[in-house]
Amino acid sequence: MRADPGFFSVVANGPLILADRDEALATWDAVQVEAHRTGSLFAILGVDLWRGFTLLQRGELTEAEGSLRNAIEKGRVVGRGRGSANAYAAAWLGRALLERGDRDGAREALGRRGEPHPGSDGALWWRRSQLELLIADGRGTEAVDPYGVVHLKGLVKCSGDGCRFSTGIFTLPAGYRPARREVWGCS
Repeated sequence: MRADPGFFSVVANGPLILADRDEALATWDAVQVEAHRTGSLFAILGVDLWRGFTLLQRGELTEAEGSLRNAIEKGRVVGRGRGSANAYAAAWLGRALLERGDRDGAREALGRRGEPHPGSDGALWWRRSQLELLIADGRGTEAVDPYGVVHLKGLVKCSGDGCRFSTGIFTLPAGYRPARREVWGCS
């Protein structure tokens, strides 16, 4: 991470984030020190963005909000306020605010997504947060495509006694019942 406190640190830290390991935050601390040492505002922005995601995954919503707002502000400074990186920040900030019950704040955050590349991860995260907001607003039928399919994607984690939070992966629109059910398992 010393060689690249930017993108490769995200890749290297990903398994720790997804495994909900405390070392993920310690890694962001180390990357932040390196980013400040090199003076790379882009790397510092990346740490704020991905620390915010890490905190969001852990259910530490207030801290996630602060980190994501910092990332958005730094993105404006370095001229990255319109692309996929901003879509990540807007999506995750919107999700944090929605999970805290602030639908208006979530709507405002999602409105700042910029112009992500279609099909990019940033655009997909933004769409997921937008769907959750539509459902929370009672507009779940707008989350269903013209073929009657609700597009859901999620990560199942933290099913034991040590869970930090208890949010579901997704919520079906009120009154929506799929015509057929497919359950895929893994072992």
